[in-house]
Amino acid sequence: MKKFIVLVLPLFILCKKERRNIKVEKKHIVAYNVKMGNRNGVHIKDIDKNMVIKEYIPEWEGEYYSVHDTIDVTGDGIKEIIIEYYSGGAHCCYDYIFIDIRDGIKEIWRLEAGNGSIAGIEDIDGDGINEIITLCDCLAYFDELPYYVYRPLPRIFKYKGGSFKECTLEYPWIFDDFEEEYCEGIKEATEPEEEKSSYLALLSIYILKGEILQGSRIAQQCGASQETVEWFMRYREELLNTLKKYYKF
Repeated sequence: MKKFIVLVLPLFILCKKERRNIKVEKKHIVAYNVKMGNRNGVHIKDIDKNMVIKEYIPEWEGEYYSVHDTIDVTGDGIKEIIIEYYSGGAHCCYDYIFIDIRDGIKEIWRLEAGNGSIAGIEDIDGDGINEIITLCDCLAYFDELPYYVYRPLPRIFKYKGGSFKECTLEYPWIFDDFEEEYCEGIKEATEPEEEKSSYLALLSIYILKGEILQGSRIAQQCGASQETVEWFMRYREELLNTLKKYYKF
């Protein structure tokens, strides 16, 4: 039997519900935001049975769940439900729960984003399967740099062979806009911590691409100070180990 999907996406307003309707064969499943007192959660409802079959309700008012998106990320033609969870902590933490609805309700992946987030979901290589583009927080607090100066790095996931894989380096062009931004950050820095953070992010990209010498030359062209260069050299090995925890290179 042919499978098809119908989506309804009105704007979310506090104290109201945001419905995102998904129809699969003869079964209707709806995911929508709910506000219960001071707590924001998500209900997933079977319309045919007129009952909530799964709910995500926070335990305290500082945290929340919300419907982030309904989009096909597995390539089977059926949209998954993506729920964003925020722990309520300072700057942290965000998780994204991916739910498959082909046969009931099944969580198929939980992306632990930390201070990061999903920046976009789109088919960037044209093969019919959407990539999940995230902003990675792996450089946050590096060498105790203050949080407000940290620069996120792009990180890409894709559904392959039944699970989600980190595959950022398969799409090297994703770094282009970030390189320009980090170079400008070095040029426009008004304090040493800002310059170090932008330099760190710029060199991280070139480490991932295996072009660290090229990265050093470009950073110097962007105006990096000798003090920042010497600081980086002291922590280069630590940075390399940090990146290996998040990327395959």
